[in-house]
Amino acid sequence: MMKDHFNISFIVNDIDFSINSFNELKYCNIDSFTSFQSPDFIIDPQSIYVLDGYDFTLEFQKKLKENCEKLIMIDDLNDRDINCDAIINYNLNGPNEIYKIKEQYKGIKYALLRPIFLNNIKKKSNNYSLNFKNALITLGGGIKYNGIVKIVKVLHELNIKISVIINPLHPEYRQLKEMNVELYWNLNEVEIYNIFKNKDFVISAPSVTSFELLSMLKPFFVIQTADNQEKNFKELINQKLAFNLGHINDLCTSKLKKTISTALRDKLSIHKTRERQKSIIKEINPDNYMEVFN
Repeated sequence: MMKDHFNISFIVNDIDFSINSFNELKYCNIDSFTSFQSPDFIIDPQSIYVLDGYDFTLEFQKKLKENCEKLIMIDDLNDRDINCDAIINYNLNGPNEIYKIKEQYKGIKYALLRPIFLNNIKKKSNNYSLNFKNALITLGGGIKYNGIVKIVKVLHELNIKISVIINPLHPEYRQLKEMNVELYWNLNEVEIYNIFKNKDFVISAPSVTSFELLSMLKPFFVIQTADNQEKNFKELINQKLAFNLGHINDLCTSKLKKTISTALRDKLSIHKTRERQKSIIKEINPDNYMEVFN
């Protein structure tokens, strides 16, 4: 959405990983940096810089801020010192966070959705099925957790066809290849959108993916797989926008089966969840980002 207004470049810590993980970067100007302590790239004084990550030191932020047009930081934890001109916290808990930054852009209205999902919000209706026969599991690209196999076994017991988006380096990948499961990885936004669209429900991490699912009014369950997801996970549950499967490290087969089967049978609850999703995604608008970059 911003490329219509700005020339956009990416400076990343690992070019090979970034390009292999995000198809869209193959078509962008891209450079690299090697240190989170201090910028080791040429800073353009007329450019706006956006930092997205937890490892940038105060010294890095300060030097960049002093030498560029504007420094914006994306943050979802509010657990560290920050030195920038503007902060973006697009999580559901964002409005509750207090920062010592003049410009603050908080809440789901600033959610970073890809164009195809933004366009989906504009649709007057999103058809959905109450016959839950096809499920997608997408818990992010991380490889430091286990539990997908356990979820797959439960869904098989419920006679549900399963697809999984998973990093081939994940420790459970080989085991999943031997099960009756469709496996996907390194998809572009159209492919991801079509997979979401064709599934009756999704089991997801409470990451940006959860906002994309909200934009599609898709019934979904959330599982926390990382510490930085905790606040958004709690808000998704507290606001009854998704169904709670707990933390990836605490999965219990019997509880999983009961929670999933009970939720899928409760058509009224699914309808009410969908109505709450419909209400909250009205806040998401790409024009909101023009406030940040003006």
